[in-house]
Amino acid sequence: MSQDLIRRTDITKSETKSKRTTKQKEPTEVARAQQALAERLMFGAPPRPQDTGPLRIALCVDGTSSMGEFVEPRALIREAAAAIANRLYAEAPGAAVLVKYFRGDDRNPKRPRQLRTSKKWYTTPEELTRALTAIEPWPGWTQHCALLRDVVAEAEKQAIHQIILVSDAFERRTPRRPDGDDLAAAKVHAARLRDLGVKLVIGYKGTIRGACPLDRAGVNAEKAFRDLVQANGGHLFLCDPRDLAQLGARFAEIGTQARLRAEGDTAGAQRLLEHLQPVPFEFEVGTQVPSARCSSESEE
Repeated sequence: MSQDLIRRTDITKSETKSKRTTKQKEPTEVARAQQALAERLMFGAPPRPQDTGPLRIALCVDGTSSMGEFVEPRALIREAAAAIANRLYAEAPGAAVLVKYFRGDDRNPKRPRQLRTSKKWYTTPEELTRALTAIEPWPGWTQHCALLRDVVAEAEKQAIHQIILVSDAFERRTPRRPDGDDLAAAKVHAARLRDLGVKLVIGYKGTIRGACPLDRAGVNAEKAFRDLVQANGGHLFLCDPRDLAQLGARFAEIGTQARLRAEGDTAGAQRLLEHLQPVPFEFEVGTQVPSARCSSESEE
């Protein structure tokens, strides 16, 4: 009897240790992405959803702000949101737009890390304007990798013709930033979106000299976004929320491109935004002096 109890106790300890080991060895984001890619190569990708129903666009917003140092000129105020929505729907009438955004940091219980999706597909510029204006920026690290993975899951269920991402940062994962982004995994997700017929268009808000963190809106972010659109076959463009005329013009082009793709004119859609590829990213929206906390959390 006692021998059996001892034996059972040993089994329980072994199982507990095994579970702990398994938990410690949980695959990274890039490992999961590479495994999904390998499975698609070996067994074939799930069939692409039929292009039935309306033109569908996923509009994704980086809703983070630097450590209490939010830069006002980079905000999507109501006028900027209206310029985006009005021009997008003017060139893509009847489009259904899904809004996604990320923000927050789990070290702040009142503003935790979030990746949110709208409960409906918006079909009017008024609805879309209200949805964009309602996004309140919270401090936190970017979540582009998780966002792209989320769009992949959505696009595997139903056809999405375009994903538009508006951001000013790609904050890579480091020992001090464990919740940061994994560029290798994000590129795998971007390539999967290409396979699903989803064009990735990124609106990069440009460079702030001395921004917080140090790579928040500088050359590292620009390179990361260029890598993502290259993996997808998409486009990168300057997106200055203060320049409403340019903002509206860009989103009119994006709306036209999405409509052409939905109509099957992929060649016309490709030609429309080719001029955005060589645009240099050489403009500033100001100079920031990082706080002590910001400097301590940035890479050397």
